[in-house]
Amino acid sequence: MHTSESTIGQIYVPVANWAMLIGVICLILAFGSSSEIASAYGIAVSLTMVLEISLVLYLAARGWRWPWWSLLAIAGLVLFDLSYLAANSLKIANGGWFPLVLSFVFGAADDHVDPR
Repeated sequence: MHTSESTIGQIYVPVANWAMLIGVICLILAFGSSSEIASAYGIAVSLTMVLEISLVLYLAARGWRWPWWSLLAIAGLVLFDLSYLAANSLKIANGGWFPLVLSFVFGAADDHVDPR
């Protein structure tokens, strides 16, 4: 469904909205406490930061062919984010396991997709 007659590209998919609502309610009931949800969020955010900065470092080194000395600042950010992830890894047992399991499930499912 289009949400605006004047703006192209804004759509509303009711099935997707209701599926997200049901998923969020199930997660809230499964976790039971906001501290476990915060642990899951912390792991997800810190791992995302490490992966994004690592990919930028790889792109700058291989794709853009930056000299090694200019990559030091990005490498410093990777080390900073890794220390943040290490501090958050203490929360894996208290709900931080969920984004890890979810990423492995979606990653394993992606291996079986036909690229054609």
